[in-house]
Amino acid sequence: MATRAVPAAGGAGGAGKQEAHRWKILISSQVFHPKVGGIETVSKLLAEEFAELGHEVTLVTLEKWNQPDRFPFRVVRRPGPVELLREVAACDIYWQNHIGLKTAWPALLLRKPWVVTLQGGLGSGFRACLKRAVLAHAVCINISNFLADVNHYGLLVLGNPYDDRNFRIQSNTRSRELVFLGRLEPEKGGSTLAELLQLLRERSLQPKLTVIGDGQERTALERHCLDSGLGEQVDFVGVKEGPELAKILNAHQVMVIPSLWDEPFGIVALEGIACGCVVAGFDSGGLHEAVGPCGVLVPRGDVRALADAIEALLKNPDQQAALRARADEHLAHFSCRSVALEYLEVFHSLLCAGGTQCGKSLGQGQ
Repeated sequence: MATRAVPAAGGAGGAGKQEAHRWKILISSQVFHPKVGGIETVSKLLAEEFAELGHEVTLVTLEKWNQPDRFPFRVVRRPGPVELLREVAACDIYWQNHIGLKTAWPALLLRKPWVVTLQGGLGSGFRACLKRAVLAHAVCINISNFLADVNHYGLLVLGNPYDDRNFRIQSNTRSRELVFLGRLEPEKGGSTLAELLQLLRERSLQPKLTVIGDGQERTALERHCLDSGLGEQVDFVGVKEGPELAKILNAHQVMVIPSLWDEPFGIVALEGIACGCVVAGFDSGGLHEAVGPCGVLVPRGDVRALADAIEALLKNPDQQAALRARADEHLAHFSCRSVALEYLEVFHSLLCAGGTQCGKSLGQGQ
C-alpha cells in the first residue's frame, strides 16, 4: 500500500512556509474548459487557489475554445512547440495534471522542476513504457493509494480537491431520495439504476431518483425506465454545474455511485457529501478513499447488495445522520486550500532540492 509522503497541509505551519515564496507556476492540463470532467475541474480549482495565494499562474491546454477566457490566471490554448518551450522556460515549477507526452518534452529538454499528477493508470504496451521512462525525471503524485498500487510508480499520494465554495449544505429539507451524478457511459453503471429501482419496488419502496449527466446510454436508460413503469420515479435533468448542481444535490438524501470500473478517486462523492448526501455505491478502485466514513459501499456489480444498503439508509434516518456527522472532518482533507497547500509543499521541497534528480528525496519510487 502506498503512503502519504507529504504531511497534511492546511494548518498554520503549512500556510506560513508558503508566504515567503511566490512562484511562476505553469500548469499543463491537456483537457480543460469548456469540457467538464475530473481533470478539468482539478486543474481549474488548483490554478485558482494558487493564484489566490499570490502565485503567478499560467495554464496551457490542448483544448480549443473560441470565446475569451475569464479566469484569474492566464490560459494558453494549443501552443505551438516554440510557444510551449517559451512558457516552460519562463516558469519556476511545471505541473502536469496527468502525464501528457505532447507537453512533457520541454521539461525534459530544459530540466525544469517538474511535477506530474497521475489521474489514472499508465496503461500497458510501448506507450506505457515510454511514459515510465519520461516520468523517471519527474516527481509523481497519485490521487489515491489505490492508483499508486496500480501504477507501481511514485509514493506521494494527494487526493483531488472539490469545489468547497459551491458545494456545501444549503438546506436540511431533502424532498428527493436518490441522485446519480456522472457520465451516462457503460463504466459509470447508469444501466444498473433501473434494476436497482425495480428491486426496491419489490420491497414496497418507490424512491424518487434524479439522474444528472449525459452520455451514450441516456436515451436507452430513459426508454428502459419508461418501459419498466419507472417513468414517474426518475427525472433526467442533463448536465448541471456549479451553484445549480449544488442546489439539486442539497435536495437529496442519498447519492448512488454504481461504478463498474476502477474509479481512480471520485470527486462526485466529495461534492455529494459536501451537500449533505450520504453515499451508497459499489466499492470500485479508489472510490472508498473519496467516500471515507460518509457512506456505504458494497462489492462491485452486486445490485442486490446495493439495494439492501439503500433500503437500510432510507428506512433509518439515524444511520444517515451518523454518516453526515462525519462529513466535515473527512472533507477538510480535500478542500481547495488544503490540497493547494500540500501541492505547494511538494513544489517547495522540489525547488529546495535543486529541481532535478530529486525524486528520491521526495519519496519517489517504483
